[in-house]
Formats: sequence, C-alpha cells, structure tokens
Amino acid sequence: MKTLLINPTYFDPIRYPPANLAYLASGLRAAGEEVAIIDVNIGPRCVDAIRAFSPDVVGFPMMSFSEPTVAKFVKKVKKVAGAKVVVGGPHVSIMQEDVLASHPEIDFAVIGEGEKALPELCAALRGKRALGSVRGLAYREGGSVLKTALREYNIRLDELPFPAWDLLDVRRYDFLPVVDSRGCPYRCNYCCVKDAQGRAWRPRSAENIVDEIQWDIRQFGVRRFYIDGDNLLVDAGRILKICDGIRRRDLRIRWVATQGVRADLATGEVLSAMRGAGCEAVGFGIESGDEEVLQGIHKGETLAEISSAVKMARDRGFYVTGCFMVGNVGETMSSVKKSIAFMKTLRLDAIYVNSVVPYPKTDLWEWAKSHAIGFREDRAFFPATLQAGDVEPAFETREFPRDERIRAYRLFLREAFWTQVRHHFPRRALFGILLKGLKERLAKLAYRVSGKDPRERVLKRCDLWRENP
Repeated sequence: MKTLLINPTYFDPIRYPPANLAYLASGLRAAGEEVAIIDVNIGPRCVDAIRAFSPDVVGFPMMSFSEPTVAKFVKKVKKVAGAKVVVGGPHVSIMQEDVLASHPEIDFAVIGEGEKALPELCAALRGKRALGSVRGLAYREGGSVLKTALREYNIRLDELPFPAWDLLDVRRYDFLPVVDSRGCPYRCNYCCVKDAQGRAWRPRSAENIVDEIQWDIRQFGVRRFYIDGDNLLVDAGRILKICDGIRRRDLRIRWVATQGVRADLATGEVLSAMRGAGCEAVGFGIESGDEEVLQGIHKGETLAEISSAVKMARDRGFYVTGCFMVGNVGETMSSVKKSIAFMKTLRLDAIYVNSVVPYPKTDLWEWAKSHAIGFREDRAFFPATLQAGDVEPAFETREFPRDERIRAYRLFLREAFWTQVRHHFPRRALFGILLKGLKERLAKLAYRVSGKDPRERVLKRCDLWRENP
C-alpha cells in the first residue's frame, strides 16, 4: 500500500516543515508501508510527483481555517490520482462525522492521533482487517457515515519513531521542529488543543527529546530547531534536564520556543538554562492587557506575571515575542486601548495581533452561539480572517459592534508596528520590520483594487491547483 501525505498551502512566510506528516510517515514506515510527502509550500510542482508515485491513499492535514482549501485540494488530487483520501488533524478530531458529511470526496477521517490509526487503515484497505476494527475512524458505508470506537491518547510518546525528515528536503526550511508534548491542562476559552489532544499533558522525556535533536544533527546536519509544543514549561525539572542534556552533549544548536511558554511558569532559573542551551527566542501568548478580559477567557495569568516574565526574558538576551487578540469575550474598545498601553510597556521585539476566531466546539464557540451577533456556524468566516486585506470579525456584540472591532484591530496593528519600529531603532532589525510593513500594505492595496483574495495568487503557483480546476 502506497500512501502519499500532502501538506497544503498555509501562506506562512516562515518555512515551517510539516512535523505532523513527518511523524505520520515514520509510523507508516515502521509498519512496513511505502510512503512519500509533498509539501506544496516548498515544491509547487506536484502533478508529476503524484503520478510518478501512484498512491493508493492520499492523506491531508486539516485545520479549521484550512478546511475550504483542503476540500478543494481533495477534489483536485482525485482527478490526478484517483486514490482513497483520508484527512486528519485538529478540525477533524473535533468535528468528526461533519467533515465526511460536508465533503463527499473525502473517504476517511482519522479522529485523534494518527501514528497507529493510519497504518491500521492501510491494513484494512488491503483486506488484512475490518474497517470497523480501526479505532478512531469515520468512514462511509451504504450512504451513511459510520464512526468506530475512539482511540485512547498515546501516553508513551517516547515510543514513537523519530520523524521521517529524509522524505523532505530539510535544507529548504528555516529550522526543524521537535514536538515536546501533547495535550493541555489549561482552560483558555478560545483554544481547541484540549479538545483535539486531550486535557492530560503528555510529555516526552528530556532524554528522548535530546536524542532526537542529536539524531537530526547527525542525519541532516541541522543546527536550528523549533521546540513545538503548547506547554513547554509545565515541568520545570524536565526543561532543565533538556537544557542540561544539550549542553553536556555539546550539541551547539540554536533554537526557539515562540509558543507554549506560559508567563506564569517562567522563572529566572529556567530562562537562564534555556539561554545557556542555545535558545534565542521565546514567545508569550499575552492575549490582552486588560485584567478582566484575561479572567474572562480563563487564561490563568495576571498582567504582573506577564510583565515579570517578559522582563526576565529580555534581561537574559532573548528575542521576545508577544501575541495579542482583539474581540474576546467581554472586550470593548476601552479594553483594547488598555492592551495597547500594556503592550507598549513590554518592549517586545515582535508583536502579533489577531482578530478572535471561535474554533469549533471550544468554550468561545459555545459562548458565541448563545451571546454573539452575526455568528455563523457554517465557519464561512474562517478564510476571511486570513486575508491580507481587512479582517472581517467573526462576530460582534452590543458592547463591541463590528465597525468598532475593525477600528480597534486596525489601531492595534498600527500601534504594534510603530512600537516595534521605535524599539528596534536604529538597529539592523528595523529594516526587516519596515520591509514587512511595506509588503503588508501593498498586499492590502492589491486586495482592495483587484477584489481578489491574495491567497489565490499563492495557490496558483501550485500546478495541482492551477491545472485541475
């Protein structure tokens, strides 16, 4: 059985390798399956590669915001390969039968983790086992969508084989990610991680993580890494062991942890250890500079803890990033202005501002269904939130209507841009910030003049997208 895994275009300027597909591929190979990966972000010429590999099964990852794009890719790949199509990922795990009901071209949906489910599905397609015995699977039978028993989350992540990076040209990426854990015990109302991966935090051991880094260095000559996890600092002892292992083995790597670093868990000891082990950048999900909003979204952090963590990171020479949101539960123009004022006190190196989007089945999603105005459960607003043009709010409230949300978002973006300019002046990094701002403004102008989604220009580079309308 030949399985092809395709990473669709996500329009991210950072060249981020698909760790999810690399882990799935290693699981398939461990089961004796033949597997290949195509990353559309790196190699837009796909048609010949698909035909040459001639897959029996084609797999796609699906996020909520990427569902429309993935669905179109599925239709196109069906014309080229005629293979069975399976999708997986957070959106599939949360929406389950809805994905198959909405997209008849998709044959199977893997619910939950796929390292074991996907090889079992391949075995079932070869007639080695019944489809109904594959746990964590949704499929069609007799015009109905059936769902098997759910698969338990894997708590022994150290047993998983290292990702199959040899199936990708790692030299074309900015770094290699290392997934350190799965699951999240926290209660942020906008986050779907706990729904897609469970509430229990499931870490890999420090030794296993360092082993993978060392293996990546020896196999691929890579020295830049990204620690990819939602809760890197939950166990202070583990992160200290990771840093100690990197130093003791003299790995001499450069790495970043720009997500999953909670401010309330950051200590001077941990940050010093990370810096000494080659970590160059840390990122905090700040979300709001209004204490009441933080409480309303169940962030579990205070402004004092955030300020302290950012200062400790700055004092140790980290490149520090911060993410903010506009439009959360209880937010108003007044609270957004508080966030902007708070943002200016932090002296962040990079600032990211996002318009709030309720992801399916999250607490925010359920709240929006009952309290928000203009909320659409068909998720049609997901693509609009990623446009280079103006962001259309996913919903509005009486206290924070649509037009005011748009003004607040524009104001936050503008203040974040000039805050970064002032912070980096006259350092060399200022040029990159100005160039990024110019590109964004040109993209918005092109969108307003042409009325065309700028993502379509990116997609049209892919021959699979272009030649198979």
